[in-house]
Amino acid sequence: MRKEGLPRREILKRGKDFNHILMEGLWEKGDYFVIYYTWADDKKIGFAASRKINTKVKRNRAKRLMREVYRKNRDLLPEGHYVFMALPQILEADFEELIRSFESLSARIRKRKENGKNGS
Repeated sequence: MRKEGLPRREILKRGKDFNHILMEGLWEKGDYFVIYYTWADDKKIGFAASRKINTKVKRNRAKRLMREVYRKNRDLLPEGHYVFMALPQILEADFEELIRSFESLSARIRKRKENGKNGS
């Protein structure tokens, strides 16, 4: 049986890494979340939720939704380090809308990488 979770090597763990990506990286904003990113030779991912989502339970649900969207579509993003930041409206969206939003953001990120825009 194949394990379906995210590999540990792909998960950002240190606050320092999150802060670096949020402060110095590029970003693309969708309807339900913002993807902050920097280019790298490997792929690492982190998930966060805006404090505008007012309870811990709802913030954790938002992070679980983003994790699942990423897990099912991880091949759409190029190599790099990413932080997904949930917006409050993520809790009202159905899963198919979240996937469409992720596909759209991924296409914009791939296009930016192909055009060589690195934010420097």
